[in-house]
Amino acid sequence: MFEGRDEMSLNDFFGTLEPERFADGNSYLIGAFANVGAVETGDGLVLFDIGSEMAGERIFHDLRAITKAPIHTIVLSHGHFDHCFGHRPFLAEIAEKGWQAPDVIAHQLLPARFEKYNMLDRYHNWINGMQFSSVLFARRKNPVSTEHILVPTRLVREGESCEFQVGGRGFVVRAERGETDDAIWTWDPSTKTVFAGDLFISSFPNVGNPYKVQRYPKHWATALGHMLEKGPDFLVPGHGRLISGAGRVREALSVTARALDFVHDEVVKRLNEGMWFEDIYHEVLAAYPDEFKRSPWLQPIYGCPEYAVHASYRLYHGWYDSGNPTDVHPPRRADVSRELLDLLGDGGVERLLARAEALLAAGSIDVAMALVDHVLLGAMPGEGGQTTALERAILLKVKLVRKRSTAEPSMISRNIYQNYVNELNIRKKSIRK
Repeated sequence: MFEGRDEMSLNDFFGTLEPERFADGNSYLIGAFANVGAVETGDGLVLFDIGSEMAGERIFHDLRAITKAPIHTIVLSHGHFDHCFGHRPFLAEIAEKGWQAPDVIAHQLLPARFEKYNMLDRYHNWINGMQFSSVLFARRKNPVSTEHILVPTRLVREGESCEFQVGGRGFVVRAERGETDDAIWTWDPSTKTVFAGDLFISSFPNVGNPYKVQRYPKHWATALGHMLEKGPDFLVPGHGRLISGAGRVREALSVTARALDFVHDEVVKRLNEGMWFEDIYHEVLAAYPDEFKRSPWLQPIYGCPEYAVHASYRLYHGWYDSGNPTDVHPPRRADVSRELLDLLGDGGVERLLARAEALLAAGSIDVAMALVDHVLLGAMPGEGGQTTALERAILLKVKLVRKRSTAEPSMISRNIYQNYVNELNIRKKSIRK
């Protein structure tokens, strides 16, 4: 679909890349689950992120195959586990060689994020295991540990910039919002390089993640605009390959900012028209421009426009999003489904499942899934023929979900579907017992 290095695969996104030297020959990109940038100066290395705990050893060995220079400064782009927990091999080396501990620069809100991770450690292990189930965590019970953190020595307040010098070379970090509220990006003026962290990830931005807390599409677009003002020649993304050349960097940053602005502003427009979420969601997606659909920088490999609609809506609206007062104090959906099945009477479940199968054949998968849900929620094992109907409903829902998954390019969406299939298969076994 796309030409040359603008095309990105999931392998690129998750860092199965060879280390790359660029710009002045003293700048490096180390591909891992999240990228690590490095600049070698006369006084040591400046690192931009440090990777995940799982990838720490690999990052360490890849970097040390290039340079043996000590680490002077580490900039943490944000507090997500894949960017700032790979420090232990580096700290072990520092202790072994008796080097001075590095400066660690981060957003002012990053320590609060670590505190939240400690409070919700088991919960975050669960949601990260769900989100990344297809690529990372099948063999690891606790994929993320907050036992050992890299404590910042210098904090930067949101909306402010901080300059620092290493080996006579100047750098500027700026604290903003985007994927998180503790995002930082770094400018190296000597090589005109932006180290973006997850403010740029080589796919549609991961804004509105289904598993995670609020993210900030409008702030994100503003941050990308600040990067554009620098006129960079190189862009080191949080995920994906190095982007080289002023024109390609400008296109990547500008089209991403415009897409975020579009979704945000279209949601706001409809909020001002008094619309509820369901109509906003479908209207904004119907209006999403072909230019963005075609852009190699906006392919929904990870994030997607659908998620961005949710993120923009959640910025300004509460949980009552339907306009239907039934949803203010809602009944259990299973109770409603049981009432429906009782109303349908004998043969009603069969008619419901037959209709869902007909909708599947017609390509109306989402509506078919909603019909099957009434059987999954309302049928009672052990009551008449409902056990058999429930098993049939499970098999049909698995078929529907797998069919739906094949149309989804976003890894997160596909994992949601596959996790649900796994749950249904467990439920099927328990019914048969």
